[in-house]
Amino acid sequence: MLTAFNTKLLSYLIGLARAIDSNYDLINKDTIFTIFDSVVSLPNKDIENDYLIQRIENERKRIIPNCYMCESSCGRNDIYNIQDFDTYDENIKSLKFSILLDIINKVSLNYYNLDNEFINTVINGLFLFGLKEISYEYLIEYNNKIKLY
Repeated sequence: MLTAFNTKLLSYLIGLARAIDSNYDLINKDTIFTIFDSVVSLPNKDIENDYLIQRIENERKRIIPNCYMCESSCGRNDIYNIQDFDTYDENIKSLKFSILLDIINKVSLNYYNLDNEFINTVINGLFLFGLKEISYEYLIEYNNKIKLY
């Protein structure tokens, strides 16, 4: 399912969404455009995105400096292990994939029409996509409520 995407970039992007999760007050213009530039680049699986990955890592270092440098990391703010996606039940994979496609589509259409609610929805969607342990019911409920426009 994810083979159509730049999975390395997706892994780092979800790591940034995880870092932001409890630190919304630290989001700035650079954070927002790093996220949105990365989201619109996800479908370009054959393009090396080292520049975007470096931007993501710089934002993670800025937002979670202590967690970023922690030698005994709890994993909460780590980049997403894309291999985890293949371990999910097919229904959960489909729902997660649907969330990702929604995010990419809506960010592409609304790149210049940003407001705080839209930005928060995108970040929360990326965070949810990357969660390792999530209940099936919660994911369905979220997917039915997601409105990225």
